[in-house]
Amino acid sequence: MGCGMSETAVRQTRNSRPGLWEIIRRPSLRAVAIMSASSTIAGVVGFGANILMSRQLDPDQRGQVAFVLQLAYLLGPLLMLGVERAALRRDAAETAGAQTRHLVPMALLLGASLLLLVGDARALAAAVAVATAWLVIQRSEALRSHAFRRYTSCFLGYQAVVGVGLLGLFLTGETRWYMWLIPYLVPVVPVLLWELSRILTKPSQTFAAVTRTSMGLLPATLATMLMLRAERVMLPLLASNDQLGLYVAVATATEPVYWIARALADHRAGRTGTDRSVATLVRRLVKDSVLFTVIAAAVGVVVWLLIVPVFGQPYAPARDLVLPLVLAAIALALNRLALAWHLGGPRPSDVSRIEGLTAGVAITTYAVGISLGGALGAAWGTFIVYLIGLLISLVLAVFRQRTENANAPKENQ
Repeated sequence: MGCGMSETAVRQTRNSRPGLWEIIRRPSLRAVAIMSASSTIAGVVGFGANILMSRQLDPDQRGQVAFVLQLAYLLGPLLMLGVERAALRRDAAETAGAQTRHLVPMALLLGASLLLLVGDARALAAAVAVATAWLVIQRSEALRSHAFRRYTSCFLGYQAVVGVGLLGLFLTGETRWYMWLIPYLVPVVPVLLWELSRILTKPSQTFAAVTRTSMGLLPATLATMLMLRAERVMLPLLASNDQLGLYVAVATATEPVYWIARALADHRAGRTGTDRSVATLVRRLVKDSVLFTVIAAAVGVVVWLLIVPVFGQPYAPARDLVLPLVLAAIALALNRLALAWHLGGPRPSDVSRIEGLTAGVAITTYAVGISLGGALGAAWGTFIVYLIGLLISLVLAVFRQRTENANAPKENQ
């Protein structure tokens, strides 16, 4: 009997260990895998779009399309009004059915303003931004609720329409630049029809998702865009276009590290437990640092080995950028994960404070780094900026914890 009980215990112990399928189905791993795959697909479609447009359009026309798409990217936060970040929080479930309704009136407002300013097809940037903004909010909702089917279906449909549409324009020899916006506008139609029908059904909920929390997070989104892209704008101005080319070749190759970190951070933002201690945050970041060091190092080795065979000998100097940009990728990953801790907490507006301070540091750091060292200075500058952002997050977390501990006895009296 004793032997039988021992075998049963051993069997139960074995059954309690997670198998490969259980590990694969863990919420965090599944979320990271789905969102990283989505980013990869978007990157492939974007890369293909760049090739097709560059082969079919002259530089001036290609620049017109690029301007509209870049403007749409910049308009995205003004359409979403911080809802995409607020939707990651647990309390966003209260407005889950109304998180995208405000996109239509905001797009009409921005589109009309653009039309008055530019008076041509470039005003379509507001319409192009609607579909991407809608998908971004759906992504946040999927990560919060851990229900990915709707998001993945819509995302794949969007990428398929864009990819097939651009290929069709290329095969037909279309050379009018504004026609190349059509594939980006087609997915907007069902979004507009769907959201308009919902607005007409419940007009009072049009701006229900735009709250004090979401508006408080809008500056964070704008600051993030500045922090992640400012050095690419400053490089040709303070150095040269060839320095930008070297920098982008390596920086783009290390972006998958950021995709993984962003997916994991957004997933965690809606699942912050009751333990809000800084010690818990630091322990988690230490574990995360090991994971992302391994991932970034592997990416860095591959980039260093392939950059000359793939891009040619003129890109050999870009190998000097691999180390600082790998370190920057690790620092950015930890930065995002630390921000998720603040976003999921009782003071989400702290994210805007952190991002705003970091963006301010970024402008000065990038300017000095690029002036002194060109692309290499920009690479080391990004590492410094992301590291400072991480430190600001930790310092503010410590400050908040001390303040809460100091106020706790007073509240209990």
